[in-house]
Amino acid sequence: MLGRRGLGAAALGLAAARQALAQDAARGPVTIIVPWAPGGSADTLARLLAQKLSQDLGQSFVVENRPGASGIIGHAAVARARPDGSTILFAASATYAMVPHLLPLPYDNATAFAPIGLILSTPLVVCVSPRLGVTDLQGLVARAKAAPGRLSYGSAGAGSTTHLATEMLLGMAGIEVTEVPYRGNAPALQAVLADEVQFTSVDAPVALPFVRSGDLRAVAVTTRGRSPLLPEVPSIAEAGYPDYECATEFALLAPAGTPAAVTARLQAAVAAALRAPDMQEKLAQQAVVASIGTPAEFPAYLARENARWSRLIRERNIRVQQ
Repeated sequence: MLGRRGLGAAALGLAAARQALAQDAARGPVTIIVPWAPGGSADTLARLLAQKLSQDLGQSFVVENRPGASGIIGHAAVARARPDGSTILFAASATYAMVPHLLPLPYDNATAFAPIGLILSTPLVVCVSPRLGVTDLQGLVARAKAAPGRLSYGSAGAGSTTHLATEMLLGMAGIEVTEVPYRGNAPALQAVLADEVQFTSVDAPVALPFVRSGDLRAVAVTTRGRSPLLPEVPSIAEAGYPDYECATEFALLAPAGTPAAVTARLQAAVAAALRAPDMQEKLAQQAVVASIGTPAEFPAYLARENARWSRLIRERNIRVQQ
C-alpha cells in the first residue's frame, strides 16, 4: 500500500508527464520492444505497463515482441531506432548484464542505450513436474546427485536469468544437470509440462498460474526471502544455500542519443504509473515489486550487475554454443 507521500508523488509525476505531452501534441505512438516471446513475464508486464501509460497519458503505447538470440535481436532493434523516444526497450537483466559476457553483440552494450531506469523486480520460482516425485529442493538435489548429468532443466535461452540462476544453484549444490535452452520463460515452462525437461526456474508471473493449478510443483524461490504469494515455498537460501540470491530485474532503455529531457519525461510517467494503487495491486498479484530507478542511477547499478555475473560465468566456466 502507498502512503500519502507516495500517492502525492504519483499525482505530481503524472501531472508533469501530461504537461510535457501537451507541449508535444504531434508525438505519435511509443513502441515498447520486448526482446522475448509472447506469454513470458516480460511480455505480460510490458503490456500491463503499456496499457496503464496509454490510459494515464492519452498517448498510445504499443508492445512489439522481437524475440531471439537471448534477447539480442530486440536490443539491436532499439539500438538502431531513432533516438526520439518513439521506441524504447523493455529490458531484462539477463540481456543487459549476463548475455554480454557470453555472446558477441552487434552493438556496444556500454554505449548503445540511454537508460530510463529500473522499473520492476520479480523472483524466479524453481518448478518441477509433480510426476518427478520430488517435493522440495533437497529432493531435487538428491535426485541429481544420484544420476549426474541425467536430469535436464529448461532455460529461457543461453545467458537468460533462468540459465545463470540455475547455474548458480548447480555450483552451490555441486550437481551436474544438462541445460536445454528455449526462447523465453513460457516455452521453458511448457517443456516441463510436456516432460521434455525435469525442472526450470522461471519468473513468478509465469509460474504462479501453473503452481496454483497443481500442474507444476514449486520447490523454491530465488529471492532471499519467501514470496507473499507462495508463503509455503522456502527460498533457496533457506533450503541450505545461504549465499544464494537472484531476481529478474526489468529496466527501460532508449536508443543512445535520446535527449535527457525525453528520458526524464518517460521516467516520470512510468514512475507515476507504477506508484498508482491499481498498478500496485496488479503487480502484487503477480509477485512483482516496483523497483523504480532514475537514468542517473542506472550506470552504477549496471556496473555492479556486470561484475557479479561475469564472475559467476568465469567461475562456472560457462560457454554458449552458437
